[in-house]
Amino acid sequence: MLFRHSCCEHICTGICISRYAISDAAVESIFGLFQKLFSYLSGILPLCRDIANSFPKSVAAANHIVGLESNKFETFIVCSHCHSLYRDTDCFQLVGLRRVPRKCTHVEFPSHPQLQHRRPCNEELCRTIVQGQHSYIPKRTYCYRSVQETLKCYLQRPGFTDACEEWRARSLPNDVLADVYDGIIWKNFQNVDGQPFLAQP
Repeated sequence: MLFRHSCCEHICTGICISRYAISDAAVESIFGLFQKLFSYLSGILPLCRDIANSFPKSVAAANHIVGLESNKFETFIVCSHCHSLYRDTDCFQLVGLRRVPRKCTHVEFPSHPQLQHRRPCNEELCRTIVQGQHSYIPKRTYCYRSVQETLKCYLQRPGFTDACEEWRARSLPNDVLADVYDGIIWKNFQNVDGQPFLAQP
């Protein structure tokens, strides 16, 4: 049992740490490949079947196994017609004892003189899946993370602040524009209101 979890954890750790170079979908495909490999090897070593069954099916599950913090995104449900955003709690209502999804209530022109333009969108926000019981899946979602949270995460990365200062040591001919640092706007922000802004490390 201990070997099974240790083996799975080491493989998941290696994949999760290196996934900055590939998409989450690719990572999940790799998990599936390892699962099939160990399932095949279980014909020789029965222990491999337990390892195969331990592999996660998603990146979130892998993060939980290895103790990595997942990205703290806030997820919204999006209307597929007018693109209005809704929180999950605003998309459902109780009808009797059942929790059922609402329809989009956005009105694009609420002050329009014609009634037909003051009607709500009324688009279905979720699709219904029946597998023994009814479940509802959002048709479209949108993930958001604040700029402050993102910058906080970046600044905690080793070497990030040093990388932000590397532009100061660049050497290019005066008539060459190779990056944003060579543009007029960047140069105008070297000093703001007489005080050093970008000019000061």
